[in-house]
Amino acid sequence: MSIVAIFHSGEITINAYYLAVALKQQHIDVHFYFYTPRTAYKHNYLVCLLQKVKDEFSTFELKGSFFASFLTKPNRLFEIFGTQLHALIINPLLPGKTRKLFDASKYTSIITIGQGSLYWLYKTDPQAVNKAIHYSLEIQLTSDPYFITPQLGALINWESRLLKKAKGLIIQDVFRAEALLNCKLENSHLKFFFLPVALLGKTIRRNEDYLYHELKIPREKKILLYFGALYSERYIKEVTETFDKSVNDNWVLVLHGPNDFSSLIPDTNKINASHNLLDYEDLYKIICSATIGLALYDNRWPNTRFTAFSSEKIARYLQAGVPFIAFKNESYTKLKGEFNCCALIIDISDLNDAIEEIMENYDVFRENCFKAYDKHYNISNSILPLSEFVRNNPNFALV
Repeated sequence: MSIVAIFHSGEITINAYYLAVALKQQHIDVHFYFYTPRTAYKHNYLVCLLQKVKDEFSTFELKGSFFASFLTKPNRLFEIFGTQLHALIINPLLPGKTRKLFDASKYTSIITIGQGSLYWLYKTDPQAVNKAIHYSLEIQLTSDPYFITPQLGALINWESRLLKKAKGLIIQDVFRAEALLNCKLENSHLKFFFLPVALLGKTIRRNEDYLYHELKIPREKKILLYFGALYSERYIKEVTETFDKSVNDNWVLVLHGPNDFSSLIPDTNKINASHNLLDYEDLYKIICSATIGLALYDNRWPNTRFTAFSSEKIARYLQAGVPFIAFKNESYTKLKGEFNCCALIIDISDLNDAIEEIMENYDVFRENCFKAYDKHYNISNSILPLSEFVRNNPNFALV
């Protein structure tokens, strides 16, 4: 049996879990190597997810300490010396501890999830990077605004350098790959595996009444759903104002998210806020209550521009057969061209036209959602090129 090691630095992600389960379904054994920072796992959901991984897979967990967190805390030294402070980018004690547990020759391949994990593997065993398949969940560039700390900037630079040594790259689509690598795919030596952010499980064809019941919405109304984190960069103010003025009274806009955004919502009966957070396993009840979904990401930056195949929100809409509205760009145009499951707009002012486009052929849009999910967003299907490569590529044979 092929055996894969997964290096995961930081709190476990649902994407990592789904990846491991899908590989296991293809009869590939998975061993997890976790680095858990000292302050991680404050949320019960993540604690339960980590325990689930430990119950289902072989795991090796290395934990942080106060001393390590003090050393790696972003500070003025990184601004002065940058990537020269190699040892402080991650816990400097971590590579030595890992070498006592990890033997690269045992594994058919090594999957690193995120920049920190790739760098951790490199510091543990530089030669092991040559058999790594790197999994990029976020395209982070040092030119991006706002959130690039000196420490993260150093990791981003190392990711770029180490990808020149790695065997493969798992990423959501060609647009994100070319943005990350800053080159055309044919100019890279990497083997590419396009794995959209996906879910486990089949399509959900039943409707739910959760939002109708929770918010006391009349059943004859149709629901336009905004689902996810709510902040100004997601055009909340523009959407609510346009909806209130342009969309007829047969519709209700529901904004469901964890934070308070009441100041952005007009005082109208057409718009409802939902703060009641469900367990992860029950989120489908919210999605399946909607008629149409919204997926409005900032088009200015690669990580938010190319999201048609990298957003769990999109996967959930399609699994539930909920057509959605997004900003037009290369990523969404590709999805719409293959499966006409969404309406694309240039500006928020086009919102009502997009609603009408979907409703004129709603049943067709809904069926196209299910088809798109089955091909791209059900990880049990989309994992097949990666699992076949891991099993059959002679360069990854056990030593």
